[in-house]
Amino acid sequence: MPAGVRQAQQRFDMQAKAVTKYVRISPTKVRPVMDLVRGKPVDRALAILRHLPHKAAREIARTIESARGECHQQLRYGARCAYREVHFRR
Repeated sequence: MPAGVRQAQQRFDMQAKAVTKYVRISPTKVRPVMDLVRGKPVDRALAILRHLPHKAAREIARTIESARGECHQQLRYGARCAYREVHFRR
């Protein structure tokens, strides 16, 4: 692939990233909820999380919405965007 094409492709392939820190939920409680939505499209994952009674579901949904907002912001500048991963840190 020519260098100019590679640079243009890198510019348009952006990732939305959202990190939630200092959430007072144990990882063992968050992990099963994350496993439910891992690999699903964003809209479907948010629909699943909306119907779960867990506190972790609310926090995960909030983090996914944040990544979605960042992606929409990047789309404003003409970039394609992909959701890759969601991180929770203590």
